[in-house]
Amino acid sequence: MRQLIRFEMIHTTKDLLLTGEKIKNTAFILGFEKPNHFSSFFKNYTKITPTQFLEKKHNQ
Repeated sequence: MRQLIRFEMIHTTKDLLLTGEKIKNTAFILGFEKPNHFSSFFKNYTKITPTQFLEKKHNQ
């Protein structure tokens, strides 16, 4: 069950970031108190930071 929740959070994160939401706002939308905790969570499951994700998508 926890794996499904994490998958949905990562999917939602990617959708929000790709639609132009700022990383800090995305963190708060998903319930993280601090953006750095959110960034650590994202990197732990995707192996890249939210900033790297955005850079990679914009360079394609």
